Amino acid sequence: MKADTKGLTPEPDELAVSSIYCTVFQSTKFMEQHMTLPVVAIFLAKPGEEEKLEALFRGAISITLKEEGCISYQLNRDLDEPRRFVWTEEWESREHLDKHAAAPHIAAILAKIPDLVEHAEVIPLRKVDGGAA
Repeated sequence: MKADTKGLTPEPDELAVSSIYCTVFQSTKFMEQHMTLPVVAIFLAKPGEEEKLEALFRGAISITLKEEGCISYQLNRDLDEPRRFVWTEEWESREHLDKHAAAPHIAAILAKIPDLVEHAEVIPLRKVDGGAA
C-alpha cells in the first residue's frame, strides 16, 4: 500500500519567498556599491614606437600606485604581439578611475599617445565572479 503524500509538501510561503528575495536584492545592491572596478586598457604601438611607449607608460606606474583608490596597476606586454601593451588595473570606484584619468601625469601621457599609438581601448569592467585579476 502506497502512502498518500498529497498535501504533505507545503506550498512555498509567499512571505518567506518575499523575504529571501529582499535579502538577495539588498545583498546584491550592497555588493554593487562596494565592489571594485577592474579596468583593462589596450594600446597598440605604431611600428618602431614600442620602446618609447613602454618608457612613457613605465613612468606612470609609481605615481599611479600612490593614487587614492588605486588597488592595482600593472603594465603587461603581449607575448605574441610585442606592439600590444595591456594595462590591468583595479580601482575602488568609478570616481577614483575618473580622478586618475584626469590626473596631470595621465594628461601628459595622453598628449603624447597620438604620435606613438595606432589603436587604444580602455574597458571598465564589472566583476562577475572569481578572485583577484
